[in-house]
Amino acid sequence: MTSQYHTGACLCGAVRFETLGEPVAAYVCHCQYCKRASGSSMQIAVFFKPTQVQISGELSHYDYISPIHGRTIQSQFCPRCGTKIASRISRVPKVILISGGAFDDPNWFTISCHLFTQHKLTWMPLPSDTPCYLEHFLTEAGEAVAPLKPVAT
Repeated sequence: MTSQYHTGACLCGAVRFETLGEPVAAYVCHCQYCKRASGSSMQIAVFFKPTQVQISGELSHYDYISPIHGRTIQSQFCPRCGTKIASRISRVPKVILISGGAFDDPNWFTISCHLFTQHKLTWMPLPSDTPCYLEHFLTEAGEAVAPLKPVAT
């Protein structure tokens, strides 16, 4: 059984956070923005309702406006060490995304799906037990998209 509370912090410890309860979802995103913003081959984002998250310490932010769809993605990070702690996306205003790697124990949540896999690095395999989508799992109109292949059970 996992704890109801989960904690995390930035690299220098100046910013800490606590989440309460289960996340709405946890995604691995392979889009160009997420790769650049994380400085890695992908980004893990754990989605919560804002009432489930408490952040302490000073945060700076950067607002990125997507040239593809014009929506804003706000990255919130520690001004001292630069660790990205959270994000807010105008497409999904009712959630806050917490960086999966910033949790003290990032093994407690389960990945819901992989997004924007058409942009993944060619050497990165995709799991057979998790839904994977070429782009987002919803269309611009909010309709569900079928995953690339059925999930192995």
